[in-house]
Amino acid sequence: MTELAGKVAFITGAGDGMGRAHALLMAERGADIAIVDLRGEFAEETGRLVREKGRKAFVAEVDMADIAAVQQSVSDATSALGPI
Repeated sequence: MTELAGKVAFITGAGDGMGRAHALLMAERGADIAIVDLRGEFAEETGRLVREKGRKAFVAEVDMADIAAVQQSVSDATSALGPI
């Protein structure tokens, strides 16, 4: 499926569980994925899985309570993948 081709999804908590499941489903449907999680090693694993599906992945270890870090990750993800 390619219904999300040309789209970029910014997914928080994407290191595992429902966040990872959403990231992988959206990648299967054609989106590139910005993966954000407090646990960098988990986020990297999700990034690897997204790339295996042929999509681009931006990975950031971010504490969502840190507003400046969240804003920076949005800016970095946009630079890497395009508009979210």
